[in-house]
Amino acid sequence: RAGESALAPLARGLGAPEAAVRERAARSLAALPADDGTTALLREVLDHPDADVRDHAALALGARGHAEAVPALVAMVAAGRRDVDAGEALSRLAGGGGGRRVLGAGSEGGVGGGSGAVGGGAGAGGDAAVRERVAGLLAGCVVPGAAEAPVRRRIAQALADIPGESARRTLTALTRDDDRGVAVTAAYGLGRRGSGGAG
Repeated sequence: RAGESALAPLARGLGAPEAAVRERAARSLAALPADDGTTALLREVLDHPDADVRDHAALALGARGHAEAVPALVAMVAAGRRDVDAGEALSRLAGGGGGRRVLGAGSEGGVGGGSGAVGGGAGAGGDAAVRERVAGLLAGCVVPGAAEAPVRRRIAQALADIPGESARRTLTALTRDDDRGVAVTAAYGLGRRGSGGAG
């Protein structure tokens, strides 16, 4: 198949010494159909030393419902690399509806599938576990004294779209942040949740 025939040159491109070549290969890989070979290679590069490669892989896996992308997506939010896209992907994975969840065909779709994709309505239990993981990792990025104000502000923005009490507790704490921008962002996020946003 076309996707399979493209994997070998893309894998080589991901290991190229030139950053531009690696980035193009990662972007092309993320655009391939969500079959087993593509997903496996995306997973392999989640810990790639090149942040651009990692980010493309994390966004692609997150869009396809694969929760192993969560740590990389949280890191993107904290670092400010495509943080809005990463936050939307985290919201989808956590069941917050941050966009349309796209699952691969066959064994990749739904809870119980062989590749660990997060499912839809029947996957409420799976979403709850992912939701707690997302909220916990985001909360870990705002440990007092360990994160600068811009990081805390981005974390507050992402938490606003994560359902559940854990995310709400962290947002509530951030409304008392010493930085006014962080506190206002957190308060706005809580208000959105109360008016029909994340629960």
